[in-house]
Amino acid sequence: MSTTLMAVIAWRRKTTLVVYTLAMAGFMYLIAAVYPSLRQVGVDFMQALPESIRSLMGGRELALTSVPGFLAVGYNHPLVLVLFSAFVISSATQAAAGEIDRRTVDLIL
Repeated sequence: MSTTLMAVIAWRRKTTLVVYTLAMAGFMYLIAAVYPSLRQVGVDFMQALPESIRSLMGGRELALTSVPGFLAVGYNHPLVLVLFSAFVISSATQAAAGEIDRRTVDLIL
C-alpha cells in the first residue's frame, strides 16, 4: 500500500484511532497506578523462582521490579492484545470495503 492511501485511511478513521489510543492510554495508566502496590509482590515472586528461571527472565534486571518492566508486561495482557487485534482487523477491513463502497478501488488497483 502506498503512504498516500495509508494517510487517507488514517484520516477517515481518525475517530476510531483516537478512541483506541485513549483506551490504551487509560489501561496503561491503570497498570502504572497499581505498580506501587504490586511491586513487593513482584519482588517476592521473582525471588521465589529458581535461579535458572530468573536468569531466563532477565537475571538481575527483573521485569516485575521496575516500572518500565512492569509496563512492558502490561502489553501482554489479553485486553491489550484484543484492542490491537480489533484495530488492525477493522482498519484493514474498512480499507478494502470502504474503497469498494466508494468505487475508488479501480484507482488503487
